[in-house]
Formats: sequence, C-alpha cells, structure tokens
Amino acid sequence: MKAKAVLIAAAALMCLTACGNSDSSSGAEGIVTIQTSTTSATTTATTAATTTTAATTTASETAKKTEKTTKKTTAEKKTTPTESKTEATVSETTTTTVTQATEPPVQTTPSQTTPAPDPEPSGPDLSTLRGRAMVNYKGFIFGVGENINDIKGKLGKESAPMQEAPNCLTGEKSPIYFYEGMEIETTYGGKIFSIRMGTTVMYPGSDVETAGGAKIGDGESALAAALGNPTSQDEYGMKEFKEGTLTVTVFVFDGVIDTIQITDSGANS
Repeated sequence: MKAKAVLIAAAALMCLTACGNSDSSSGAEGIVTIQTSTTSATTTATTAATTTTAATTTASETAKKTEKTTKKTTAEKKTTPTESKTEATVSETTTTTVTQATEPPVQTTPSQTTPAPDPEPSGPDLSTLRGRAMVNYKGFIFGVGENINDIKGKLGKESAPMQEAPNCLTGEKSPIYFYEGMEIETTYGGKIFSIRMGTTVMYPGSDVETAGGAKIGDGESALAAALGNPTSQDEYGMKEFKEGTLTVTVFVFDGVIDTIQITDSGANS
C-alpha cells in the first residue's frame, strides 16, 4: 500500500511539471523530496520492522523447534527403557510359561509313605481239631504240615543233633529232631508229619502243650476241654481224636496224661 502511495505522488508531480509552472515545480520538487525522504524513512522503518519481526519469528520458530526436539528426545529416552522393560517382561513371562509346562509332575516316593504294619497273626482256629492240636512250644505255636527248616530259628536250641530212625507211620527211616519234652519227625524234604510229647521222649520237658491246653501231667478230664470227645478209645487208656488225615493219640495212665502224639498222614506223602 505504501509503494502504491509513492507511485500516485510521482504521477501528480509529473502533471505539474507538464503545465510549465516553475514555482510550482520548485515547490513540487521540495514536496517530492520530502515525500521521497518520508517514503524512504518509512520504507526503512518498515524494513527494519520486518527484519525484526522476521528475526523474532525465526528466533521463536527456532525456540519451538528446539523445544520440540528436546521433548521428542526426552520422550524417546523415556520410551526406550519402558519398551525394553516391556519386551524383557514378555520374554521372561514366555520363558517361565514354557519352563513350567515342561517340568515333570511331582511324585510321591515310596520313602514318603509309611508302610502299614504286618497284621498280627490271628492264632489257631480252636473250633477245629487241627487248630486245637497245634503245639505251643515256649510260646511259639506251630503244627504238622509246616517245614522244620522254616521254624528252626523260632524253636531255639535243639536238645540233641538230628538223627534218623524208623518213623511212626511206615517204619521207614526218617529225620527226627529233639527238643525239651518234644520230638519232631519230618520227611527228607523237612515237612513235619508227626510231633510227640510226653514222659517217654528222650529229652523230657514241661514247657510244651497243645494249643487247646492239654499237656503232660494233666488229668483225663482236661482232654474234653482241650481236644473234645475222642472218636475211639480202648481199655488200656489209649484215646484217639481224628479229623481228616489228622490223628491225635493220647495215652492216659492212672487218670493222668502220659503221652500226646499228633500225626498227619497227608503230610508224609
């Protein structure tokens, strides 16, 4: 707009010169000079203002760019550890999950479980003749049909070394083992088929009786409670009690038990 005003003033001066008015020309020249100077000053001021404004704008824009760069750098610095931390967390989580999936299940070793104690032996069945005719030797109960080799340690010390002698069933020789108040006959494989206790044995003793409670020296009346009623008897004091292949032979003299022999013919086969 200022440049347009200067052009209009120059056009007016040209018109005055063309009319031939020298005084007016002189005055016009002065006016033109003044206006030109004013215009130059104005232009210079405008240029200076423009330069100042441009410098201010440039400084402001530079400051804004610097601020943006600083914020961006700060944001990047803040973001980078977070992203790294996030990536590390994801990686750690993934690794943990895989490790847990591949771990074998925990198992209970037998050493952590206390084994149940062995059940107590129920003892002989006293409702049967076989149960009542088992032998109680110093607190250990056994019977015909068992193997002498399995129970030797529980019977304790033998009264004499084993001998061979004719057995009570067939008369053929078989092993005989000697204990206090008791003799045990077995097969050569060790299976017990006869047990004899009484005053007639080679090494007498009193710490032996039937599981039913009959022992040497008891009265005849104790037989019924210990073994039941005999299946057969004779006038010489012999009484027999039978059940299957099992036979219990008792000799009674003067009303007192003298000998008890328990034999299982089935165990001799």
